[in-house]
Order: sequence, then C-alpha cells, then structure tokens
Amino acid sequence: PTVFNSVCYHPDESQYITGSANNKIGFWDAYDGSPIRFITGGEDDITCLDIHSEGKIFVSGGADKNVNVWHYDDGKLVSSGKGHSGKISKVTLSPDQKIVVSVGSAGGIFIWDIL
Repeated sequence: PTVFNSVCYHPDESQYITGSANNKIGFWDAYDGSPIRFITGGEDDITCLDIHSEGKIFVSGGADKNVNVWHYDDGKLVSSGKGHSGKISKVTLSPDQKIVVSVGSAGGIFIWDIL
C-alpha cells in the first residue's frame, strides 16, 4: 500500500498532488479522486510539498535531502538544491513566490532563490 506523506491543493482546486513514501508525486482529480499521473520525485520518500499561488510550479522536499522545483503542467524538474544533512521536513514558498524556505530533520533552515 502507498503511504502518503504530504498533500497540496492546486490553486484552481481542480487537482491536488501527493508526496509518498515510494518517491512518487501523484496528481489527482479533486472532484472524484481519480489518479491523473505520477512522476518520480526523487531518490527517496517525498516528505513535503508546496504549490505556487498561480499553480505554475510546485516544490518538493524529501528524504534524499533535495529541494526540487517542478513545472506543474508537464511535471518536469526545473531546478534542484541539496544542502540539508537530513531529510527535509517542510518546504514553503515565500509570499512573493520567489524564494523557497526548507527545514530539515537535522534542524537546519535553508533559503533558496528560485527565480
């Protein structure tokens, strides 16, 4: 069975994405819950997600210690950063949507410029 670690609604509320323990990011129909597609989100568990307020990009963090920025519509990796010494517990986009802040299980906080 799939173990889900994180979920985020797309801003238009038509879909949501999930991060799971099998390193997959799932895209789901919000109306009936049917799966749309899955992408490989990293080398290990996906532990956290956040979506840009316009829904164009989303960010994931995982047990592989990477912060990844993805294009929402095609699921392509836009950029990736590594710096944490443990799994990433939380990622969030700043209010201006230009910075990602991540927190790792080892206690570190990283600030990533995405534009």
